[in-house]
Amino acid sequence: MNKHLLFPEWQSYGEDDRVSSGSRCICSLLQEFEFDEVEIADTKPLSRREGILGLDSIIQNLNSGCSTLYQRRQKQLLSIGGTCGSEFAPVSYLNHLYGGELMVVWMDAHGDLNTPDTSPSGHFHGMVLRSLIGEGEQKIIDLLSRPLLSKQLVLAGTRDLDPSEERFISSQKIPLIKTEDLIDPETLIDSITQTNAPNVYVHLDLDVIDPSDFPYVVCPTRKGIRLEQLELILKGLNSSINVVGLGIVECVSSNPDECRVITDLVKRSGITRRWS
Repeated sequence: MNKHLLFPEWQSYGEDDRVSSGSRCICSLLQEFEFDEVEIADTKPLSRREGILGLDSIIQNLNSGCSTLYQRRQKQLLSIGGTCGSEFAPVSYLNHLYGGELMVVWMDAHGDLNTPDTSPSGHFHGMVLRSLIGEGEQKIIDLLSRPLLSKQLVLAGTRDLDPSEERFISSQKIPLIKTEDLIDPETLIDSITQTNAPNVYVHLDLDVIDPSDFPYVVCPTRKGIRLEQLELILKGLNSSINVVGLGIVECVSSNPDECRVITDLVKRSGITRRWS
């Protein structure tokens, strides 16, 4: 059986560790998959260094996550993480594995494109995508074997950006598909197929969903996509594109009845059906 990734790190959002329990709850509902759990640093209180809260713990966590993946050499990957910071490991690993022939669909209310110099909070979960591009704290960048290029990115449902992120998206010409444009799943699918990308990774921060449908996230953000839209998008991606990875992050609920809304949706979409 293939082994996937449980990465319950929480330090990328500070000392709120509810996402650790949330990621474990989601995993418990995906019994058709076997997961390797990444060992997480246990340091409290966190200190801020080089503009990042909990930097030493984060580096330790990312080292562990990357090492786990490189040992397994999994070609299709389901990653259940705590914060968006956990996505550093699966995205960097798959980008290396596929020789840079990977498109990343970043479904997230936020851009996660800050650097330590521009981040208002110092929380790494808001810097992880910029780090994957190879910009930010050097000790984290050094863990990358192959940085992403801006042309490998599509942002979807992103609606809460800091000014520095808006400038970066504009300067790098990164496509940004607004929530209202995702009502038709073909808008996103067409933007990816036009790139001729042979492989796609889908990052799913659950705050891309409107809080009226799923409020159990780190940063609930108004005017998100509805659950039925998300299901149609994942079904469309599954039927049109070679999806090689899916990351689900930032759930703060440890209630199986609340988390089952997400796992049932993912199962119905069929996007992970061939990966178990």
